[in-house]
Amino acid sequence: MKAIHLMCNNFSNPIQVEENPVFSWNIPCDRNGAGQTAYRIQVYCGKEKCWDTGRTEGDSCLFIPYDGRTLIPDSQYSWRVKYWNERGEEAEWSEPAFFETGLMENGWKAEWIGYDRIEGEAYNPAITFYCADDFDKGINQYYLPPAPYIRKEFIVKEGLRSAKLYISALGLTEIEINGNKAGDEVFIPGLSDYDRTVYSRAFHVEDFLDEGSNAIGIILADGWYAGYIGLNAREWYGSRPRVILQLEMEYQDGVREQIMSDASWKASYGPLQESDIFQGETYNALKELGKWSSPGYQDERWEAVDTGTEKRLIPKGHTGVAMKERESLRPAKIIRKRENCYLIDFGEYLAGVMEISCTGEAGASFSVKHAETLDKNGELYLRGNRSARCMDSYILKGAQTEYFKPRFTYHGFRYAEICGKGKVSFLDIKALKIGSELPDKTEFSCSSELVNQIFEMIRSTEECNMMDVPTDCCARDERLGWGMEGNHFMHAMAYMNNQSAAISKWVKDIWDGQREDGGLEAIAPPMRMKDIEQFVGDLQSNHGVHMVYVLYRMYGDTHVIRKYFNQMNRYFDFLERNSDRYIRNATGGDWLAILEETNHSDFLHGFGDSSPGMIGTSHYAIITQMMAEMCHAIGKQADEQRYLKLLGNIKNAFRLNYIQRDGTLRNGRQGEYLMALYCGFFTEEEEKKALIVLEKKLMEKGHIQWKGGTATTPYFLTAMKRFGKEKLANLFLTSDQYPGLGYMLHCGYHTIWERWDAVFEDGTLHPQAMNALCHIGFTVVAQYLIGGLAGIDCLEAGFRKIVISPGPSEEIRSACAKLFSNYGVIKSAWKWENGILHVKCSIPANTKAIIVLPRNQTEELLWLEGESMGTVYNNNKVFAEISSGKYEMEIRWDGDNPMSVRERS
Repeated sequence: MKAIHLMCNNFSNPIQVEENPVFSWNIPCDRNGAGQTAYRIQVYCGKEKCWDTGRTEGDSCLFIPYDGRTLIPDSQYSWRVKYWNERGEEAEWSEPAFFETGLMENGWKAEWIGYDRIEGEAYNPAITFYCADDFDKGINQYYLPPAPYIRKEFIVKEGLRSAKLYISALGLTEIEINGNKAGDEVFIPGLSDYDRTVYSRAFHVEDFLDEGSNAIGIILADGWYAGYIGLNAREWYGSRPRVILQLEMEYQDGVREQIMSDASWKASYGPLQESDIFQGETYNALKELGKWSSPGYQDERWEAVDTGTEKRLIPKGHTGVAMKERESLRPAKIIRKRENCYLIDFGEYLAGVMEISCTGEAGASFSVKHAETLDKNGELYLRGNRSARCMDSYILKGAQTEYFKPRFTYHGFRYAEICGKGKVSFLDIKALKIGSELPDKTEFSCSSELVNQIFEMIRSTEECNMMDVPTDCCARDERLGWGMEGNHFMHAMAYMNNQSAAISKWVKDIWDGQREDGGLEAIAPPMRMKDIEQFVGDLQSNHGVHMVYVLYRMYGDTHVIRKYFNQMNRYFDFLERNSDRYIRNATGGDWLAILEETNHSDFLHGFGDSSPGMIGTSHYAIITQMMAEMCHAIGKQADEQRYLKLLGNIKNAFRLNYIQRDGTLRNGRQGEYLMALYCGFFTEEEEKKALIVLEKKLMEKGHIQWKGGTATTPYFLTAMKRFGKEKLANLFLTSDQYPGLGYMLHCGYHTIWERWDAVFEDGTLHPQAMNALCHIGFTVVAQYLIGGLAGIDCLEAGFRKIVISPGPSEEIRSACAKLFSNYGVIKSAWKWENGILHVKCSIPANTKAIIVLPRNQTEELLWLEGESMGTVYNNNKVFAEISSGKYEMEIRWDGDNPMSVRERS
């Protein structure tokens, strides 16, 4: 009997801890009722004990803060934990885990270096760059400078014990040691608000080093820092990419040695002639530098690096997950269009690059263009990329076999066109998926094959758009961390896999952008650009509060509330100052909703036709409720009462302004009714009428048609579950008619679209170029698939208390899911057959659960495995409380006896 799954700061054995460590672990669940009543943690540095909690009473096993001796930079610590179970029995010590500190603020001694020599004409920012909605008003002149190659040789003495490399960049970098790439990460060190933060990554590299002469080589690209980004030209953050590197070596005798970037390093340009995240790369193999990252290389013609930087920043350890190459994908179809020009269909959408091996004569070349889909003539639909060139090129050196894989760019595509010039033959073609790691993936399946495919569509869309931050899309000239879509997406993705580290990192990006007046930008990391200023401070800016809430609600982290509490208070002060008597407007209305007048989304842009005041005020109420809950969680009673009072004022303002005397809404769009119901703005009698009105609107065409946009869809299926309308939720999920997710699949696509009508029923594309075929906005139904349909949801923060509440209907008669919570694995599997609802579930140790099942009014629950701690029968529902362990039960239910939200509560 010992604790398992030891975690420090959201990771197993992290190697760059710079914030105060917090420790978490799981208790093995070897029997029903297994739990913890006390714990003890010990932390060591070598053989020296740094902290011992002693026996500490309580069942806490998440985010226990370190409170020992001051941690030393660049040092390794081991820790272990034991617990006492619910019977008072003492467990063995756990297997030891470790964490390593980073350099921290005072450990960085290296210098920022780069290479600023200009080849050709300098960049002229006065030249108009056509992007966003103006992308087709002129022809762009892309400025794409070559990427510097930087190197240094050094000596490693005999008896090396360990070597740890820290690296950061204003831009993106790749490291080679003695001719080999160090680590398996890409896009190092990640994206940040470079005006305030730059991240570092760390790698153990002792296996790359040799006794005697060694060399480090660095390629430095513009990346997000100096390249094209968002709805802008290039150089939004800065114009001079920089890298900083520090190699910390320790020998067997305890002697330590450092290799640091400084003025002694050398630089040159090489084969990477163009490199940009949006525009793509050009690699000229004729300019290859040989074994430039190996010792003994002749670099006499290389020049001294430039030192210093535009930003006075000390790198901070990256707290999120790494970006890596996922998997390779072979073409599903290759069509020869003309001599040495091929159209390639990979059969599925991906975010990444092409890998190509070829042979040919020196000076021959080829280019690869990428697109999400084809136009009506069967050509690449490049209009969807807008100003993003999305093109990679390669110039051959004339070797027997040559290999091309871009390093510092990625594209969102299913189709590609590869065309050669001169004598070139293609030996192998494949695509490589790239993105952030997605740990602890949730498993799901149900009786509807269509819904199973929708689950996979959501997973594919998540994979394409998790690129250090949640990007809205992955093909066009945007790919930004938009607030509203991002926060709802990340909340839903917390049901799809463990997003705690990714959200923790994005939360810092968000709050880094807080303005002096307390407001937040609409995008994180923040950018101020065309077509965006009007969204600052509206519901796009609620992501800061929402993401802190998700870390608390889904993972049980209260430290993050305390960390950002003052900033959140300042944000609410901003909202109150800028509201109109508690009414807040959503600039975009219900963004990308289906318009009542046309039955299509906005042709000019993306604005919905719902009342901006209704939508904005609803979201204001939602985050205020979140803030009140978080105040309660950290014992801020006065603040909790203040936010509850604010919530009451918001509700009263909504009622006064938008609910008419007969209890109906003034405009009465689907999304407006949905949000008013979800937020509890109606009285009990009004609520009953509103549900009837909403259901009538949903079914008025004879089949379900949900027309809400990205501001309301996150709450649609959850609200249906809350109000006992699982049948409507499941009708929507199992429909392949327009508009819906099944319709997207019916049209032959396997990712989630930006618009419900991205492709019209006649097969033509929506006329607006802002029409991504892989977008995060409507992936939010994932929350219902796991929490509502399979029925695993969070009742108390971090799944400390779980609700198991299946969502059966005639459309979906069985479902199962396996979710990895911070307490351990939660399982739910149910089947409704011949009037019997059969349920099995597994609840992790140290938690409890409530089983909520429908029933015929006089039927009782039959326990097949395990037993209840208490059961309550309430009309047509049964509520049973259980402890940890495995349970199996069944109850008779003939269907169609929904229960109102007031009964459920």
